[in-house]
Amino acid sequence: MRHSHKTWLIADGIPDVAQARRLGHRIPDAIQDIYSHVAPEVETRLLEALQQRWIDAVTALRATTHAQALNAHLQLTAA
Repeated sequence: MRHSHKTWLIADGIPDVAQARRLGHRIPDAIQDIYSHVAPEVETRLLEALQQRWIDAVTALRATTHAQALNAHLQLTAA
């Protein structure tokens, strides 16, 4: 799941420093680690992107489940 999480953050254009903080990683460059901070708007964008992925996944799951139930019903009524 961590690999997927990292992949989604990259795909959503989340800055490296925000990715590192989110995943609990240290930034290898000490200067960058000291002077890099995650702005509140970046944190908001990160959370909104993950929330949208969750909503999309649940919506797709519900649509698939609904379609499967409908198919099962149609097969039963056709028999």
